[in-house]
Amino acid sequence: MAETSTETSMNPVTPISGIPVSSLYPDRYGFGKSKLYEILKECKITPYRDGKTACITVEQLHQLDRYLVHGEAPNTPVETSLESSVESSAYLMQPRPASVEMSTLPPALQLIVEAIASRMTATPPDPLLPQRQLQELCDRRWFATTTQLTKILGVRPRPGMTRYGFELQPRGKMGREGCWQINQCP
Repeated sequence: MAETSTETSMNPVTPISGIPVSSLYPDRYGFGKSKLYEILKECKITPYRDGKTACITVEQLHQLDRYLVHGEAPNTPVETSLESSVESSAYLMQPRPASVEMSTLPPALQLIVEAIASRMTATPPDPLLPQRQLQELCDRRWFATTTQLTKILGVRPRPGMTRYGFELQPRGKMGREGCWQINQCP
């Protein structure tokens, strides 16, 4: 019997007192801090402070999930007492639905989901883009600033530098920046 008491004293189970609001964005819902606080305001959920951390109760998290995942209307305000937040963490460990019908989401959330999806399905950047940009500068005999060339090349240009088959020559100043002429290497 003494062994059991030492085992339980070594592994105390502490209830969850609150969920930090910062743990909810962007991983749980897929949008940022400002949008999350707007939705918390719509749901009439006021986070409480635990030191420097803004927290909500598990009950408030249930309410937020019902609003965002299931599209239910925001409920009446939920009390922010620590007694109501003492609940098992099983809910937090439940897997979230992998897919949700777009028509069941609130219109504002539909826009956010569409914006995120469009960024995820965007085509990868062209690996030959720097060469194409340098070729256009060369063909049109345009001068480029140091900042422009740094963005194209990924490094700051230096006099006589050769990159991607093009030679960079300084040609004075353009405003406050250095000006460069791009010539194709022979």
